[in-house]
Amino acid sequence: MPRTLVTPEMRSKARDQRLHATKGETLLWYELRDLKAGGLKFRRQSPIGPYIADFVCFDPKIVVEVDGDHHETAKGKRHDETRDAYLRASGYLVLRYDARDALDASWHVAQDVKTKAGALRKLPHPRPSAVPSPQGGGNPRTPLASTTRLARRASGTTTAARMVPEETPVALSYGGTTHAVMMATPADLNDFALGFSLTEGIVGSADEIDTIAVQDLGEGIDIQIALKDQANRRFEQRRRRLAGPVGCGLCGIESIEEAMRSVAPVAAAAIRLSEAEIARSVAELSQAQPLHAQTGAVHAAGFFVPAKGIVAAREDVGRHNALDKLAGALATARMEGASGAVVVTSRVSVEMVQKTAAIGAGMIIAVSAPTALAVRTAEAAGMTLVALVRSDEFDVFTHPRRVTLKEQAHVG
Repeated sequence: MPRTLVTPEMRSKARDQRLHATKGETLLWYELRDLKAGGLKFRRQSPIGPYIADFVCFDPKIVVEVDGDHHETAKGKRHDETRDAYLRASGYLVLRYDARDALDASWHVAQDVKTKAGALRKLPHPRPSAVPSPQGGGNPRTPLASTTRLARRASGTTTAARMVPEETPVALSYGGTTHAVMMATPADLNDFALGFSLTEGIVGSADEIDTIAVQDLGEGIDIQIALKDQANRRFEQRRRRLAGPVGCGLCGIESIEEAMRSVAPVAAAAIRLSEAEIARSVAELSQAQPLHAQTGAVHAAGFFVPAKGIVAAREDVGRHNALDKLAGALATARMEGASGAVVVTSRVSVEMVQKTAAIGAGMIIAVSAPTALAVRTAEAAGMTLVALVRSDEFDVFTHPRRVTLKEQAHVG
């Protein structure tokens, strides 16, 4: 821009923004340095652009940015999105904070960084795997997106960026015919296909699946699942049985019977957990959620094994999808469901009990409450249902023999 077009007001505004950014990044730098004692060693980078400073940690890979221009221009937003996309594709977690937040609450920002870094360290796989982009070029379809919001804080109202999870139509197709369409997070889709096939009783084991092909159609994703001969014949018979007289698929009395299908008994599962282990399972799962750490908008399902902790975890915008993905991950790793407990961040519906039983786990632990049908179904299956976990407090609804309690008292 020619110098003659720069007004005194524009110069004053730029000076004030830079002043806020400089003070904010300096205060944040002091706080980030203190995280070194916890194993997070940040390096201060030279500012990129007029109002952006960077702090980089290489283990785990994190970039913290302090932005002083509030993303005011379209060009600035494009620059941020392009640069952040490159960093994420390189395996970095990008955390962007406004200079005013860093200036007014640098300690709280540093603690937020610490919490999200902890989620990265506990993640069983480096990042949620994504599918190829419909544009080609090998770029993955990311499970995250950046949006702009109006942030109201005690210090004032600003325009700032916010990470949100993607929600994509995902079709599960068998033999070239779509069986179900789910709104899901586009990540860990091979796990999703395998887990859905297992928990819905379409296959009895991973060995009955021939191939899984993920096709990105732009508006959604189609997962083509090819079953081996015997499993395919069994599935075709099931599909014909569920087709109603008007050809609408899952309808009428057959679909009700399907929804209320019998649950595999898990009474033989010998797992036992102490009060401390139940509290630990939920605490560890909260540290194994990188998508939730960035968005606060997805569910998680994890698998807790005594003496090992959370050994696998998956996330999705849908609680059933997260559990299906976990089932697929466990089947791929050839892990026995009876060896651990399923831990979920949601309420417990009957479907969650059915899917946990299909995994073979004798115990489900949840942070929220169960439905009445879920309690009855867990009781009939011999499954221990623990819910409403709050630190070392929780409720055991069914089969308490698997929970070792220090003391037992009547709770009104």
